[in-house]
Amino acid sequence: MSSRKQNTTVDDAVTAALRHTLSRVVQDILLCSCGAWFDAAQDYSQHESQSMRAELTAYKSREPITDALLQQVAAAYTAAPPRRRQAAVAALIGCSRQSASFYVHCTRQAGLITASR
Repeated sequence: MSSRKQNTTVDDAVTAALRHTLSRVVQDILLCSCGAWFDAAQDYSQHESQSMRAELTAYKSREPITDALLQQVAAAYTAAPPRRRQAAVAALIGCSRQSASFYVHCTRQAGLITASR
């Protein structure tokens, strides 16, 4: 299965930020909440920024698109007002509106919804 880069959501960024916070300073040793420790604030800051950048830009495999997922997308899409349909799908899946449009496209191809006008 090939990997694709997923869009980073605000929740992903917050989760990554919480994994790398200054946890404790004991006798000039800085401990990150991820378990890494440093003897200089500059080293901690570099660790924090590099770790967060790596987590937020990592390639992640996307879950397979199943019939059940497409049915959920179709239900969310048809239940939402016309101008809020992409946002409804994005909220359901936890992705960007651009990614949601891909799922809507797949749902249309599966014949679960018709093209909007």
